[in-house]
Amino acid sequence: DEPMPAEKPLSEQLSISHLTVRKALKALQDEGLIYKIRGKGTFVSPKTSSPANFGLFDHSQCVGIATPEGIEAGHCGLFSRFATDFLFERGFHVVRMIYLDAAEELAKVNRARNEFAGLLLRPPNHQATYAANLRHYQDDLDLPVVSSGEAMDQFDVAIDQVKSDDYAGARMVIEEFARRGHRRIAMFSNSPTRPNPILRYRAYLETMSE
Repeated sequence: DEPMPAEKPLSEQLSISHLTVRKALKALQDEGLIYKIRGKGTFVSPKTSSPANFGLFDHSQCVGIATPEGIEAGHCGLFSRFATDFLFERGFHVVRMIYLDAAEELAKVNRARNEFAGLLLRPPNHQATYAANLRHYQDDLDLPVVSSGEAMDQFDVAIDQVKSDDYAGARMVIEEFARRGHRRIAMFSNSPTRPNPILRYRAYLETMSE
């Protein structure tokens, strides 16, 4: 059998920290689901092919995270990486689901719905067909569902939403630089016509003028 990828490639492939990968591999090894051979690598134990199928994790301590591929591949991929690290450090396990479109996300969530006790979403922007997914999660999933980001504003559903405060966040960053003695602080941003960068730029101008 072929060995599993090493820690660094796994970390890059899954977009999570090296430390999180190491802890996860240690947990799998402690459960006897993987084993190491010195000088050859890490291998999957013959007795299992899927941790979820063999009751490796308490599903009440497992959270599903669904993100669109476009976001996962870009800078917003940090969202799922930080969320995974945050949950893992607090004793939770994560089922990661990356999808191309709304139909694929719905299929992946429905297929894995018995493996997690809550669902964290990062909805795609400007995708009207995604509203049907949200209504399904709201009415039929029977699980806690939380969405991150501003994309939820376009959908008429009653799902809990977590937003970042771009204005306050930008002020905090600039104030910290100033506290450290910096006086010439530049700001770089993309998409200057979108609401988020506009708020950050406003905070930059106002904080720098104080």
